[in-house]
Parts: sequence; C-alpha cells; structure tokens
Amino acid sequence: MFSMVLQGFIITTTLVCSKVLTDWQWPFFRISALSSLLAAMVVAAFGYFQQSPYLAPRARKWVLCRALFGVSNGVLLLASVRVGTSSGDAASLASVQVVLAALLGRVFLGEPLHWIHAVSVCCCMCGAVLISQPRFLMSPERDDEATPWFGYFLAIAAGCAGAGIAVSLRKAGKTSLVWPTFSTCLLSACVVTALIHTPLVHDFSMQPILESPGYGVAWTGILCLCTIGAVLACSAGGAWCPAAVSSTIGTASRMLCGYLAELFIFGKRPEWLTACGAALMLVGVIVTTRAADTSREQGPRPASPDDEIESRASFVAAEFAVRSPHVTVVPSG
Repeated sequence: MFSMVLQGFIITTTLVCSKVLTDWQWPFFRISALSSLLAAMVVAAFGYFQQSPYLAPRARKWVLCRALFGVSNGVLLLASVRVGTSSGDAASLASVQVVLAALLGRVFLGEPLHWIHAVSVCCCMCGAVLISQPRFLMSPERDDEATPWFGYFLAIAAGCAGAGIAVSLRKAGKTSLVWPTFSTCLLSACVVTALIHTPLVHDFSMQPILESPGYGVAWTGILCLCTIGAVLACSAGGAWCPAAVSSTIGTASRMLCGYLAELFIFGKRPEWLTACGAALMLVGVIVTTRAADTSREQGPRPASPDDEIESRASFVAAEFAVRSPHVTVVPSG
C-alpha cells in the first residue's frame, strides 16, 4: 500500500516537471521519451548484473499486458483531453477503475469482496467527483452538442486500462519486478516517440537543450528517476496488494497529491467542494486499509489449480525468497 502512495507522489512530481518545462517551452515529450528509454536501459542493466530470475513462459503474457495497459492508460487520458474533455471530467471518469478493479479481482483472481470494500469505493468515487468537479455533472445546462461524448468514452477506457494493470500484475505471480518495469519503460519510450509525430501531442523544439545541454541532462535524469520510481512502485504495489486495494489507493493518492501540489506549489486555493472531496478520498484509503486487514485476519482463500496468485502472506514470502539477495531498489523520486 505504501508503494501505491509513493507512486502517486512520483507521478505528481512528473506532472509538476511537465508543467514547468512546458511553461519554459522545453520539449517535454522528447525528454520524456529519452528518459523512458534510459530508464529501460538502467533496469535491464540492473537485472542483468543482479541475475534476475528467468521470466516464466506463463508470466510473459501478463508482463506484456501490464505494459500495454499502463501505456494505454496514459495515452487514452491524453487523447480524452485533446478531443475536448476537461481534465476534471477525464480524472473523474477514469476513476471507474476503482470499481472495475474490485470486480475483476473477484472474477479472475477470486479475491474476497466485503461490504467495507463497497464503502471504500463509494468514498473514492464521490471524492473524485468533488475534487474534479466534472462539467458533465456540475454544469448540466450545457447543450448536447457541446458534450464531448467521445472524450468521455476515452476517459472511461483509460480507467478500464488502469484496472487491467492491477489484474495483470496479480496474474504475473512471483515474477521479478525487473520484467514489468523494463517492459513498461521500453514500450512507453516507443509510444511517446510515435505520439510526438501525431496531432495528439504538440512539443517544442530542441533548441533550449542545445543552448543549455547541462540543464537538458539534468532534466532527463530527473524524469528518468521518476519513470523508474513510478513504474517500479506501481508494479510492486500491484503485485503485493489485492487488485481492489492497489487500484483504490493508487487513484486516491494520485488525486490527493495533485491537489496538494496545486495548493503548495502553484498557490491555487481549494474550493470547499475540493476540500470535501480530498477528505472523502482520504477516508476511502483508510477504509481500504481496514478492508485489507480484515481479509488478512480471515485467512487465505482456497487455491485453485490454475491460479498463479497465492495468499498475501505466502506471496510476499515467496517474493522475498526469490529476490532478497539482489533486489534492493528503493525509488528515489
């Protein structure tokens, strides 16, 4: 759960960097693509020299799915905003992943669902709406012609992709974190590079980097660390927590960290609805933690022959046994 909170902090840091670079008219997307490629190379080198465990054939498809869902989540959100959806609408609609992850965890992983999970989901969904204040709910007087329905669909699809991340990581089982981190960073570098040449992305020229190469190297290094940290934290939290727990805490932490960044970094004073939404998101995280404790106290569920996911305690123990001699990465961003 701490990993998912850390992911929200790192993602918010990346967004702050993107705003700063965009205001300075620096080529954020080109730097992001390069930093993702460097991140993939760093992770690959770490896995090679530390002799990471071999990727089992049954886990390969789930590692690939994790990368595809992760990159799709970001691309679909970007596309949703680009076709006319407000950022508040997109964030609110994408939070559907909280509900979907809980349902998919139950259907595909056999993870237990209790009434306390429903309370947590309701708190997070209501909090997301109050923080985002989506126009399609807060401004119903708009006519249908002004409603970006296609953008809404893309935002919901992004939420579905977010839920797929949690399920894929759980289905990957005891796979070393090197594999999902490497695949996601590499695919992200390829996709961002391709997006630069599409109408979805408007990036600035490389001239500022050529004029100040030292700053360019520094910003690339910062974004590289953020990329590794965010992907690694998401992979760890998604693998070690039930799908409903990781999705709920991840969504709440990203929105809360973004709200705090606007308050303390950009000096944007919150409205009372935003403050209420932040409080509800915090309650949702606390309730989710309690739900996780309740599930652990009730003991592990019966294992099925085709299920690659063990109970939480045995899963963490297995991870420790596999990687304790060599995996000691602590995200720094």
